[in-house]
Amino acid sequence: MKRLYSVLLSLLLLISLVACSQEKEKELSFKIHKNYSDKITGEFAIDFITFSNLAYEYNRVAFNSVEESQEEVDLINAMQTLQFKLQENHLQLNEIEKQIKFDIISGYVNHISNRVAVLKAGHQLALINQEIGITENNEYLEIEKELTQYKDDSEEFLIELQNYIVIEGI
Repeated sequence: MKRLYSVLLSLLLLISLVACSQEKEKELSFKIHKNYSDKITGEFAIDFITFSNLAYEYNRVAFNSVEESQEEVDLINAMQTLQFKLQENHLQLNEIEKQIKFDIISGYVNHISNRVAVLKAGHQLALINQEIGITENNEYLEIEKELTQYKDDSEEFLIELQNYIVIEGI
């Protein structure tokens, strides 16, 4: 099962990296901060760097529109897959890895990407309801303010991430 998650995660990462490389943006590189390099395992470091790349990419694409893109969906799926993999291995993680998993990875997935996905889905439902004369979910018609708040929250998470990850190319 671990191997399947690793293969799926690698495939999703490759897809996102190919998509990123097609654009003319500055490429970021990630490595574990020297204060943590001897406190986390190599496998967790790989997962955490992968997550960091996904989170930065998600932050770049998720807040450009009130419409959810396929790229957003793919990034959310990759982050969730990684979160589930780490949850399955929870007992094997040391205390610092558990803290990072809970505070950063699960925090970002649960409090940013999943909530933005729900907000955008609510927006789509409200638009459909409006077209057919139903007034339910009208609070989701204008979501720009909420998206701005989630973008700010996302950027705060990414700043917190820099306590653990050195990011070059910002």
